[in-house]
Amino acid sequence: MSNNRYYSLWTRFIVITILFGFVLLSYVTWKFEDIRRQSVLVRLMSSADIIEKHLTHTITYTENKMRFLGEIIDDESQSGKDLKYIYKLLRLFALDPKIYAISSWSAIGWVNAQKNAVVDSAHGILKKPIYLGHREYVVESAKTNWVMHFDPVNFGYISGKWIIPAGIGISNDQGEYIGTLTIGFEIFSLSRVLYSLIKDQNLSYAIIDPQSMQIVLEAPNQSIVSNKPILYALQNIDFRYIKTVSHTPMFGMGDSYVFLKLDKLPFILCVYNSIKKGVSYKALIHSFLANITEISFLFIIIILLIVIFYRGVLKPMLQLSQAAHLISRGSTEVEIPKVHSMEASDLAIALNNVKTLLERERKLSALISKAHVNLAIAKDGLEEKVRARTQELEDALSTKTIFLNNISHEIRTPTQGIMSISRVLVEYWQDFSNERRKELAILVSNNAMRLFTLVNNVLNLAKFDLVNMQLYLEKVNIVSLSSEVLKDCKIYTYGKDLDIILETHDKDKIYALVDKEKITQVLYNLVVNAIKFSSKGKIILEIKETELDISDIKVQGLYISITDEGLGIPATELDHIFESFIQSSNTKSKISGIGLGLSICRRIVKAHGGRIWAGNNIPHGAKFTFIIPMGNIDDPKYIIESHTFSAKDNTQLSHTKKAIILAIDDEEICLTSLEMLLYGTNYTLIKANNGYTGLKYLEDYKIDLILLDIMLPDIDGLVLLETIKKNTNFTHIPVILQTGILDFDRELYMDKISDYIRKPYQREEILEVVNRVINKSVTTTL
Repeated sequence: MSNNRYYSLWTRFIVITILFGFVLLSYVTWKFEDIRRQSVLVRLMSSADIIEKHLTHTITYTENKMRFLGEIIDDESQSGKDLKYIYKLLRLFALDPKIYAISSWSAIGWVNAQKNAVVDSAHGILKKPIYLGHREYVVESAKTNWVMHFDPVNFGYISGKWIIPAGIGISNDQGEYIGTLTIGFEIFSLSRVLYSLIKDQNLSYAIIDPQSMQIVLEAPNQSIVSNKPILYALQNIDFRYIKTVSHTPMFGMGDSYVFLKLDKLPFILCVYNSIKKGVSYKALIHSFLANITEISFLFIIIILLIVIFYRGVLKPMLQLSQAAHLISRGSTEVEIPKVHSMEASDLAIALNNVKTLLERERKLSALISKAHVNLAIAKDGLEEKVRARTQELEDALSTKTIFLNNISHEIRTPTQGIMSISRVLVEYWQDFSNERRKELAILVSNNAMRLFTLVNNVLNLAKFDLVNMQLYLEKVNIVSLSSEVLKDCKIYTYGKDLDIILETHDKDKIYALVDKEKITQVLYNLVVNAIKFSSKGKIILEIKETELDISDIKVQGLYISITDEGLGIPATELDHIFESFIQSSNTKSKISGIGLGLSICRRIVKAHGGRIWAGNNIPHGAKFTFIIPMGNIDDPKYIIESHTFSAKDNTQLSHTKKAIILAIDDEEICLTSLEMLLYGTNYTLIKANNGYTGLKYLEDYKIDLILLDIMLPDIDGLVLLETIKKNTNFTHIPVILQTGILDFDRELYMDKISDYIRKPYQREEILEVVNRVINKSVTTTL
């Protein structure tokens, strides 16, 4: 009986081995054939993609040229009535070599609003107009202007060629249809150009009208008309929902083809090979023989694996199985065979220790109970970690929201000033004195630099987080470098009573081995911060030599500090001020910024082997200090590089009523830009740079409209809105909210405001909103 069981297992092993080999061999053959099919598909798709890109480029180029021509006709030819002028334009258009290569000899024509062809580039002004109102592309272009429309392949009335007719409807500034520019893409010229793009001579192509199943053009090695399976497949595809369809049969059992729905033409592109129909047994044999080496190698590997499996696994398992059977029948004199694998050895040991199973079971039960206790403890710890992690995620989300709001405000606010002031300068340049022009130009320059600094800080932070910072060290005169930075930052002191001092302790040269660009950025960020957070007083940039302890070794170091007399930093925030997106609570609601500059400074100083810290300047203000090693400045390979630093037509205004507008905004650029936007109107603008000044002006002047910014330095804009609306003397005055905050929910305040506008805005937008609100207010009063 034991021999029968052993023999049965062996037989099954042989059968399974044979089946496994057959399946693996079949899979390998199929895999190689699949590679061949993919290669064919790649050839087809590549050719189809080349043709589609060429057609798309050609049609897009023609369409854009025709739109441009249509705009000229609308502007310069009395809305399409000056036929002589149109003829000249058509002649120039027809000379374009890209247009000439694919169009009929008549090239381009003009169909007037009555749908009569009256001019073409070959004949000039037609003596007898030709009515084209029955052509679908003419009808559609009259309905939908400035878009190219096509007709099925047709015989051109004027050119006498088989063409794909197309046209673009032209309308005037009032949206009235004035005519259609027509063009005929010549079939034979287009076919010749497209066929030249196909490098594989075994491939052919055809362009088919899916509505009529008409062959528009083809360049085949054999006609697609005779290929019934391809045409039958095309008839059963709904291209409304599908762009690409491909078919590559196994072992060459038919033609391979790709259908591609063209983007710019209402046609279907078919690229196919020219293999004869029927089952290709030669292809099957060829595919097998082409991979015989790989197949033979895999077959040998399979045989070796089978032998190894039998000797190392199957044979010991059969012997152990027979021994286990004897043990189960009560035999205690069974000799356990010697085995050489870890798994079989474990099984042999298990057979020798059957009698101790119950004891092991009891031990296992004890271990399970202990595991339950440990699991409960671990569960409690895990829940605590989950709560802590949840709090971290909530804090991160809150930080992200604050960052997005701040960066939205930081981008929109300077953008508003740049766009509006620049445009008004262009339109009313002669109306301003040279001094005023300079003031406005300085404002534009300041805000452009502000935007640049913002983008630069964001990009630098992302770059420093992704890769280790790479330094390009050179011997630099820090005194000279600091002087240049202070000159560049001088522009930010405009309008402030600030005195910037460079303190070098009577030294005009202090050298250090640094990355000049990055140290410049540190100095620039710290000085700009000091200017930004100070309205008056002194800003002192101090430079001196010092000593540093690095690994208990004293080295020459560089000490730099920037001291201001501005807002200062709360003592509890000094340890966190250099973290990303962190701002002092003294400044984050009053002074612009997103909290990246100091974080970048810390990264740069740390990369130089130094450290940076912040403190408060008594009695008021802040002091930022950093020290870095001076390096081996006497090494001749480091030299000081010398750098040279260089410093629409007027639109007719809508009729506006006389009104006095109060603008409340802490940003001078916004107030100035608003003044420029309202220039030339009947509106008188009163500017307030904080909330309390705005309330005072409401008492002093008869205000007709309030433009209120949300973020103010002294009082929150929304709190100010509540204050105004609660005062019976002011509650009738309409209020327009303006802000650059990203996620502001204006729906919560629509019952208190007349309208809302988001920074940045253009002249037309603000005038439209102001006119609408003032007119509505006057009507309500009447």
